Amino acid sequence: MSEFETTGAARIGAAEDRFENYAMLSRLFRSELDASLLRVLVESPVIEPMENAHFNEGYQLIRGFLDGVDDVDRNRSVLAIDYCLAFLGYGSNPERDDESTGMLAAYPYESVYVSGSKTLAGGASASVAAEYRCSGFMPMRERIVADDHIACELEYLQHLVGKELSALEAKEEATVLDLRKRELEFIESHPLAWIGAFESAVMSFAETDFYPGLVRMTRGWLEMEVQELGGAAKAGGDDERAWT
Repeated sequence: MSEFETTGAARIGAAEDRFENYAMLSRLFRSELDASLLRVLVESPVIEPMENAHFNEGYQLIRGFLDGVDDVDRNRSVLAIDYCLAFLGYGSNPERDDESTGMLAAYPYESVYVSGSKTLAGGASASVAAEYRCSGFMPMRERIVADDHIACELEYLQHLVGKELSALEAKEEATVLDLRKRELEFIESHPLAWIGAFESAVMSFAETDFYPGLVRMTRGWLEMEVQELGGAAKAGGDDERAWT
């Protein structure tokens, strides 16, 4: 196999991994886990530490919860309750409500954290919706109020990486670089701009380590993406991963 083919195969493999990572993160934020998914997570191999403290800390919180699962059905119910407490405010404890903001949960919408009004479907939602339309993307909206839900933003990044993967397979380097630039800009302008505040809110409302760990790990993943995509953008066509 030539160096060209080896480099191309490695880049395709990396894009496939990124596509799957965004798919899983989006799914975990979208709705409660079912028993089959929880079982898959429990049985998944341990991830090696990455070069990002937030990712590693978040993963350790998740892994700690998963390693304590002795009954999948019972722990699925525990996580379902915690999902409602953390993100929906159902069955919230008045002693844990944030009186300063009137929030009953860590609502997973960008508008809540970037606008002073703490309202859903604000300017951030319109902004991401416009970007989705420009890319021909329609997020899954079942049980989701607005397009700036964290699951939708991660799903959009999955969509862009999917298009990048197709361009890699077609050896369309200019398209690859353009997509990676769009991915970088979207991450910095949207999910990474509010996930820190979101993480703080989740820590206030969640009762298990799973969802605080998920948010922290996602924050670390996005930070690593920015580092990787930013480095590639600076290298441009001379990036060692380029086809030529």
